[in-house]
Amino acid sequence: MTLRPALLSALFLAILAAPAAAQEGVSFAETRVWLASVGAEVSEPVVDADGTHLDVRDGPLNWRLSFPGCATAVCGDAQFSARFTAPGATAEAVADWNREQRFLKAWAADGSAVVDYDLILEPGAPQAVLAAPTALWVEGVRRFAVHVGFAAPAP
Repeated sequence: MTLRPALLSALFLAILAAPAAAQEGVSFAETRVWLASVGAEVSEPVVDADGTHLDVRDGPLNWRLSFPGCATAVCGDAQFSARFTAPGATAEAVADWNREQRFLKAWAADGSAVVDYDLILEPGAPQAVLAAPTALWVEGVRRFAVHVGFAAPAP
Protein backbone atom coordinates (compact mmCIF):
# COMPACT_ATOMS: atom_id res chain seq x y z
CA MET A 1 0.00 0.00 0.00
CA THR A 2 1.36 3.40 -0.96
CA LEU A 3 0.10 6.54 0.72
CA ARG A 4 -0.43 9.51 -1.53
CA PRO A 5 1.68 12.57 -0.54
CA ALA A 6 -1.44 14.64 0.28
CA LEU A 7 -2.81 11.93 2.58
CA LEU A 8 0.56 11.42 4.23
CA SER A 9 0.84 15.18 4.84
CA ALA A 10 -2.67 15.30 6.31
CA LEU A 11 -1.88 12.43 8.68
CA PHE A 12 1.35 14.07 9.77
CA LEU A 13 -0.39 17.40 10.44
CA ALA A 14 -3.16 15.64 12.39
CA ILE A 15 -0.55 13.99 14.60
CA LEU A 16 1.18 17.31 15.22
CA ALA A 17 -2.12 19.06 16.00
CA ALA A 18 -3.31 16.35 18.42
CA PRO A 19 -3.18 17.28 22.10
CA ALA A 20 -0.35 15.68 24.02
CA ALA A 21 -1.40 12.41 25.57
CA ALA A 22 -1.36 12.13 29.33
CA GLN A 23 1.54 10.14 30.67
CA GLU A 24 0.42 6.53 30.74
CA GLY A 25 1.30 3.88 33.26
CA VAL A 26 1.64 3.47 36.97
CA SER A 27 3.78 5.01 39.66
CA PHE A 28 6.48 2.60 40.82
CA ALA A 29 6.31 4.20 44.31
CA GLU A 30 2.56 3.47 44.53
CA THR A 31 3.21 0.00 43.10
CA ARG A 32 5.68 -0.68 45.92
CA VAL A 33 3.12 0.38 48.55
CA TRP A 34 0.42 -1.75 46.91
CA LEU A 35 2.64 -4.88 46.70
CA ALA A 36 3.52 -4.49 50.39
CA SER A 37 -0.17 -4.08 51.26
CA VAL A 38 -0.95 -7.47 49.71
CA GLY A 39 1.78 -9.21 51.73
CA ALA A 40 4.96 -9.03 49.68
CA GLU A 41 8.28 -7.83 51.08
CA VAL A 42 9.36 -5.13 48.62
CA SER A 43 12.69 -3.31 48.35
CA GLU A 44 13.04 0.41 47.94
CA PRO A 45 13.01 1.33 44.23
CA VAL A 46 16.42 0.87 42.59
CA VAL A 47 17.28 3.15 39.67
CA ASP A 48 20.12 2.05 37.41
CA ALA A 49 21.12 2.17 33.75
CA ASP A 50 18.29 -0.24 32.87
CA GLY A 51 15.53 1.79 34.53
CA THR A 52 13.81 1.27 37.85
CA HIS A 53 13.07 -2.02 39.60
CA LEU A 54 11.58 -3.41 42.79
CA ASP A 55 12.95 -6.63 44.29
CA VAL A 56 10.16 -8.70 45.82
CA ARG A 57 10.21 -11.56 48.32
CA ASP A 58 7.00 -13.54 48.13
CA GLY A 59 7.25 -16.40 50.62
CA PRO A 60 10.09 -18.64 49.44
CA LEU A 61 10.31 -16.99 46.02
CA ASN A 62 12.25 -13.88 45.05
CA TRP A 63 11.33 -11.99 41.92
CA ARG A 64 11.72 -8.58 40.35
CA LEU A 65 9.29 -6.07 38.92
CA SER A 66 11.23 -3.90 36.49
CA PHE A 67 10.22 -0.74 34.72
CA PRO A 68 12.74 -0.89 31.83
CA GLY A 69 14.10 2.40 30.61
CA CYS A 70 11.98 4.31 33.11
CA ALA A 71 13.53 6.75 35.53
CA THR A 72 10.43 8.94 35.89
CA ALA A 73 7.74 8.58 38.54
CA VAL A 74 5.22 6.99 36.17
CA CYS A 75 6.10 4.13 33.83
CA GLY A 76 4.22 2.77 30.82
CA ASP A 77 5.59 -0.75 30.74
CA ALA A 78 6.92 -3.30 33.18
CA GLN A 79 8.41 -6.77 33.36
CA PHE A 80 8.14 -9.41 36.04
CA SER A 81 11.17 -11.72 36.16
CA ALA A 82 12.71 -14.43 38.33
CA ARG A 83 15.89 -16.52 38.12
CA PHE A 84 16.13 -20.02 39.55
CA THR A 85 19.22 -22.14 40.03
CA ALA A 86 18.20 -25.76 40.46
CA PRO A 87 19.07 -29.18 39.01
CA GLY A 88 16.06 -29.01 36.70
CA ALA A 89 16.91 -25.56 35.34
CA THR A 90 17.98 -26.92 31.96
CA ALA A 91 17.48 -25.84 28.38
CA GLU A 92 15.24 -28.89 27.88
CA ALA A 93 13.02 -27.96 30.85
CA VAL A 94 12.79 -24.40 29.56
CA ALA A 95 11.85 -25.62 26.07
CA ASP A 96 9.13 -27.83 27.61
CA TRP A 97 7.82 -24.87 29.61
CA ASN A 98 7.73 -22.54 26.61
CA ARG A 99 5.95 -25.13 24.49
CA GLU A 100 3.16 -25.50 27.08
CA GLN A 101 2.82 -21.95 28.46
CA ARG A 102 1.40 -18.86 26.86
CA PHE A 103 2.21 -15.83 29.00
CA LEU A 104 5.35 -16.46 31.04
CA LYS A 105 8.36 -17.16 28.82
CA ALA A 106 11.66 -18.61 29.95
CA TRP A 107 15.23 -19.23 28.89
CA ALA A 108 18.22 -21.07 30.31
CA ALA A 109 21.39 -19.13 31.12
CA ASP A 110 24.53 -20.02 33.08
CA GLY A 111 23.03 -23.02 34.90
CA SER A 112 19.89 -21.09 35.80
CA ALA A 113 16.44 -20.70 34.33
CA VAL A 114 14.91 -17.24 33.95
CA VAL A 115 11.21 -16.61 33.47
CA ASP A 116 9.57 -13.29 32.65
CA TYR A 117 6.27 -11.66 31.81
CA ASP A 118 6.04 -8.32 29.97
CA LEU A 119 3.29 -5.77 30.53
CA ILE A 120 2.07 -2.62 28.83
CA LEU A 121 0.50 -0.50 31.56
CA GLU A 122 -2.60 1.64 31.27
CA PRO A 123 -2.84 4.71 33.51
CA GLY A 124 -4.32 4.16 36.93
CA ALA A 125 -3.82 2.98 40.44
CA PRO A 126 -1.59 -0.10 40.79
CA GLN A 127 -4.33 -2.21 42.37
CA ALA A 128 -6.55 -1.59 39.33
CA VAL A 129 -3.84 -1.92 36.68
CA LEU A 130 -1.65 -4.64 38.20
CA ALA A 131 -3.99 -6.89 40.21
CA ALA A 132 -4.83 -9.36 37.41
CA PRO A 133 -1.33 -9.47 35.84
CA THR A 134 0.27 -9.89 39.28
CA ALA A 135 -2.09 -12.76 40.12
CA LEU A 136 -1.19 -14.43 36.81
CA TRP A 137 2.54 -13.86 37.50
CA VAL A 138 2.46 -15.18 41.07
CA GLU A 139 0.60 -18.34 40.05
CA GLY A 140 2.84 -18.84 37.02
CA VAL A 141 6.17 -18.19 38.74
CA ARG A 142 5.24 -20.69 41.46
CA ARG A 143 4.47 -23.30 38.79
CA PHE A 144 7.76 -22.49 37.04
CA ALA A 145 9.71 -22.89 40.30
CA VAL A 146 8.20 -26.37 40.67
CA HIS A 147 8.80 -27.15 36.99
CA VAL A 148 12.56 -26.53 37.27
CA GLY A 149 12.87 -28.27 40.65
CA PHE A 150 13.45 -25.16 42.73
CA ALA A 151 10.29 -25.68 44.81
CA ALA A 152 8.20 -28.68 45.81
CA PRO A 153 4.62 -28.91 44.52
CA ALA A 154 1.99 -27.60 46.91
CA PRO A 155 0.22 -30.37 48.83
